[in-house]
Amino acid sequence: GNTASLDGCSPLCLVEPGWTCGTVAQRSVCSTTCGDGVVSGNEGCDDSNQNSGDGCSSVCVIEAGWICSTADRFLPSTCTRDCGNGVRQLGENCDDGNTRNGDGCDHTCNVETPFTCLGDIGRLSQCFVCQDGKFQLGEGCDDGNSIAGDGCSPTCQVELGWTCTTIPGSLSKCTLGCGDGAVSGNEQCDDGNRIATDGCDAACQVELGWTCAPGVSGLSLCRQTCGNVRTAAE
Repeated sequence: GNTASLDGCSPLCLVEPGWTCGTVAQRSVCSTTCGDGVVSGNEGCDDSNQNSGDGCSSVCVIEAGWICSTADRFLPSTCTRDCGNGVRQLGENCDDGNTRNGDGCDHTCNVETPFTCLGDIGRLSQCFVCQDGKFQLGEGCDDGNSIAGDGCSPTCQVELGWTCTTIPGSLSKCTLGCGDGAVSGNEQCDDGNRIATDGCDAACQVELGWTCAPGVSGLSLCRQTCGNVRTAAE
């Protein structure tokens, strides 16, 4: 019904490459043929198959995280991962939003040694060197060593009962979190406060005449030891 090109039926009434045409009520109805290797109609790509997960989907739409070449629509599309777009995709070990080498995630979106990169599929990767003594985004802390029990774990995460400074580019300094309800480090008890005379003192040490034991939640439960040493409350 027209002499336009690229709609499946050419001005000479010939079926164009990448299309199939049928007759309905004596008129030609044309549709694209996804998977034939010819980009036609509303196809965003056509890589000669109808497999999803390779950059060009089963309905010839470019998949998220991929780039497909369509310079010559009569040649099959060539699809490559869009590494460096800041969104980690399946097949990428990291994606930090660029294609620079030396920052933890290289130009092929693989993690560089000795970096660690965190970031789930669909998210920006944060890369850092754990234990180098320089806190970076992605780390919970970095105290420059691999010793456990000093507040910052060997995987650069803050250990239970501790607090650590997190100044970018600086060494993390960790201190016990006495009063947080979790016994850790050199603490003998932790009843969730720093009040003395309740059995667990302000330094989280068991006071004279008391015994403390962990409760169900980990919080220390302290009681006086009658018959041992008389306390102010006895």
